[in-house]
Amino acid sequence: VISSTNDFVSVPGGGIFWNTQPEQAHYEPIPISFELTLIEPLELSTLPFWGFWNPYLMVNREQGHEIHLPGYPPTIHADTELFGKNDDSTNPAENRYYKTNTNLPWALDLPVKWNYPIEHKEISQAYYRFAPWAESAGNQYPDWYELGNGDINPAFIYDR
Repeated sequence: VISSTNDFVSVPGGGIFWNTQPEQAHYEPIPISFELTLIEPLELSTLPFWGFWNPYLMVNREQGHEIHLPGYPPTIHADTELFGKNDDSTNPAENRYYKTNTNLPWALDLPVKWNYPIEHKEISQAYYRFAPWAESAGNQYPDWYELGNGDINPAFIYDR
């Protein structure tokens, strides 16, 4: 468990943003790796659809305020009172987790190294195909994150 990335790195100069603002200095990422040793072996066919990989973020270090990948269930520590608030459409009875009312995910796991938006810009402002992709449940524009597809706003993408 990584409780805070600040345990590994700190932003030089006392800032709070790391490689998200073009006007700030760029710092080389620091690789972090880990090894998971199981006490007892697991049979993959007996695991739920998401396997044993269910990473999540905690907001402001609050144990119950979890953000998971879309469709992935919360831990037993999640504050279920947050479900359905604001633009969240999480509905455990329907196995719907961590998506907005328009199907936008609260987190992403992409199969490539990705040029993400600059700080304070929404993904859909940088990648014009992102919202249609999410709203179509991934059926439209499966390559929305590729820089070469032409439907991007380079001014809003951190690319260093």
